[in-house]
Formats: sequence, structure tokens, C-alpha cells
Amino acid sequence: MFSTATITGPSGMAVEFRYPDGVHMRSHLQEILGGHAYPTPATWHGYVPTVVVDIGANIGASAIWFWSRAPKARIVCFEPSAENFAYLTSNMASCATAELFPWGLFNREGGATMHLGAEQCMQNSIVRSIETGAKTEAITLRRASSEFDRLGLDRISILKLDTEGCEVPILEDLGTRLEAIDQIYVEYHSEEDRRAIDAMLSRRFMLAHARATQIHRGVLLYVTRTLAESDPLHAAMRLARPQ
Repeated sequence: MFSTATITGPSGMAVEFRYPDGVHMRSHLQEILGGHAYPTPATWHGYVPTVVVDIGANIGASAIWFWSRAPKARIVCFEPSAENFAYLTSNMASCATAELFPWGLFNREGGATMHLGAEQCMQNSIVRSIETGAKTEAITLRRASSEFDRLGLDRISILKLDTEGCEVPILEDLGTRLEAIDQIYVEYHSEEDRRAIDAMLSRRFMLAHARATQIHRGVLLYVTRTLAESDPLHAAMRLARPQ
């Protein structure tokens, strides 16, 4: 079973969005499509995103949101679940600049078993957990660094990464390619991963937004120091340590 909703796309255009029924699906989608899940500083000093990469695109809600903020941007989506990919393809049909790929990214090539979400499709993961059920699906994984090179992703405005536990291996595999990214939205699924992500990104990036929905779950937004410091207001917000 599925439901539909009409949402506002770029320039006020109406876009029909289809989604599978599931527990809290509608509220999750409202949060994403309303800009609450991924608040973007993309308009800082006229900054215009030109390339958006969505790893773990699911059914396309986040891709639609970024498209609405940057209607001319190249939007590259990766989603390994066959059912999710079908919804993604349908939901992104109006976006002429979208490139959709039916595989996941990881730090190696090959196949994997995806454990489907116990309550809804946003819980799918190659890691079995309290949020996954008994059903599984065979999926294809490709190495993140190789895919970035193959697709010419040598300059990225926004990277969104939500892969239900695979975030750290993907970031590690991208290595120095992270230096060509302006903004990174990354979800974390353990406190250990949150600390690892921060340690990996803190040299080049500044934490611009963070939201912990509960212990071991949250969304982080990192922005390059160059982009963050382009706004004098941000520098003015810094408080010197008392002597």
C-alpha cells in the first residue's frame, strides 16, 4: 500500500510525491520536506549549490528538498533497495538534472544482505538491529571513492549521507575527496560513530547545526571553514575565553 501527497517543488510547482505506508512515515516526510531535517545554509552570501550528492536517497524526500532549494543543481542519488528506488524514480521524475543509481555506496564492491525496516522503509540497513525485521533483500554495493571518480564528482556543494550505520566507512573511503565538498549532512547511529565523524571532519569543517533525536541518533551539518567564515556575522558570534 502507498499514499500520495502534493508538495511544492522549485518555483512553486506542484509535485506529486508517492510513499509506502509505514509507521510515522508521513511525519518523517513532513519533517524532511519542511526543511527541518536538513536545514540548509545554502543561501549564505549568495552561495548557490551546483552539485548535490544524496547517499541513501531512500524514496527521494531529501533529494526533492535540496532540488527545491537549488533547482538547477546536478542531483546524484544512490539507493540500493529495489522498492525504494522505484519510489525514488517516480518522485524525481520532474527533476531533469537528477541522476539515479540503484546501488548503495560503501568501502568495497560486492553484494550484501539488506535487513528491511521493521516498521517502515527508512529503517532499512545492512546492519541488523532493533529497528529491522525478518525480511531481507539482496543489494549491490559499490565503492564510494570509485563511484565519485567514475561520475566526475570532483566538486560537490552538498553531500547528504544517511546509510543506517555505514556512514563512517563511506567517509573514510572518500578520504581526500572530502576536501572538495562544501557542506556535509550526515546522520549517525551510534555515539562512537558521532565521535569518529567529528574527528574526521573537524580539521576542514565547522559544525553548523546538530540535532540529537535521542541517544545514538542524530543529524549533523558540517560546513567548510571558508564558507562559514565568509559571513562576518559568524565571526562576530565567537566569544573569546575569559582571562
